[in-house]
Amino acid sequence: MFVKRHYGVSKPEAYRLPPHRRPGSDQTGNGRSASAAGPSFQYGIMFDAGSTGTRVHIFKFQIENQEAPKLAQETFRAIKPGLSAYADDPQKCTSGIVELLEVAKSSVPPSVWNSTPVVLKATAGLRLLPGEKADHLLDRVRALFLESPFLSRDDSVSIMDGTDEGISTWITVNFLT
Repeated sequence: MFVKRHYGVSKPEAYRLPPHRRPGSDQTGNGRSASAAGPSFQYGIMFDAGSTGTRVHIFKFQIENQEAPKLAQETFRAIKPGLSAYADDPQKCTSGIVELLEVAKSSVPPSVWNSTPVVLKATAGLRLLPGEKADHLLDRVRALFLESPFLSRDDSVSIMDGTDEGISTWITVNFLT
């Protein structure tokens, strides 16, 4: 839900297309293949960078007519330690983020990589770091996302304040129940 809300309110010029995106490709720009027969699906990739680990959730939503999206599948993977463990050397977070991006690549069809949004929201672990150290970690992740085949924006990687974290948790619980 956060991925949809996050990307649904933005102006198209705010997006950075993945390096492999070709103008005039067979993409609709909404995570669905234009020529797909049968059910239509959208994907979203959500990274949760917590204090004890970083988790990726890859969501596959079935889209039918004007109905609310239905969660068709969720793929989950977690790694330890959390991003904050790399505060003194942000480059060291690379292997873990790349590992989770590979999970996403194996879960999302290549034909929709360039229209599938990827977002990382950091929580308590990064909120507790000095601002400059947190910024360096987020900059590293931002660079990795921009190198990935997925749809990314400058604000795709950020620290979530406690209020937003609570609201997102509430939305998630209510969506899944």
